[in-house]
Amino acid sequence: MLRAQALDYCAPQYYGGPQLGDPAYLLDNLATWVRLLGAEHVVVGFGLHAGLPDYWTEDAAARTYARARARFPGLRGAFGWRLDWDARRGFPFAVRLGPLVR
Repeated sequence: MLRAQALDYCAPQYYGGPQLGDPAYLLDNLATWVRLLGAEHVVVGFGLHAGLPDYWTEDAAARTYARARARFPGLRGAFGWRLDWDARRGFPFAVRLGPLVR
């Protein structure tokens, strides 16, 4: 799809499963996506909920995204899986990650 120019980006989502809330796993897994597609075609998805296993806090997501961006400078961006969860809390994910994505 990438070669046919039919793909803008892929967005692996990291939450809710074994190791999916682990920064080391995310960075290792992203290396595969970046190797296959190029960083400019990879967007990182975070599930944000401090009370659920294998989800992320805003702080952990921001730290991990900053590390990912340093390792893969062309990353296309990041997103939170549940906008409604972020909205109910005053958009802490958007506030923390926005400056890192721009």
